[in-house]
Amino acid sequence: MNFFKKDTYYLGALVGIILPVIVYGLLYLIDSVYLNSFGNHMVKQMDYLYLLSIVGNIIALRYFYLNVKKEKAGAGILLVSLIIVVLYFLNFY
Repeated sequence: MNFFKKDTYYLGALVGIILPVIVYGLLYLIDSVYLNSFGNHMVKQMDYLYLLSIVGNIIALRYFYLNVKKEKAGAGILLVSLIIVVLYFLNFY
């Protein structure tokens, strides 16, 4: 448990990888419920959900930089977020 108290790039990278997966799962679940209820998707294309999952990283980035003053962990989250966005645009455009 000491790992979560340290200010490391690895902690930020771990949070930056896990958080978008959780947010994507929640968005996909909400979209499925919306599809069953109203007959259409929330977003125009399903790959937009990948891009929307980065919102969790933005909130975590703000938390790590401002509230707990862990700059290295925040930089790790920022790096993973940038990599995810670049991979998104390479895959879909």
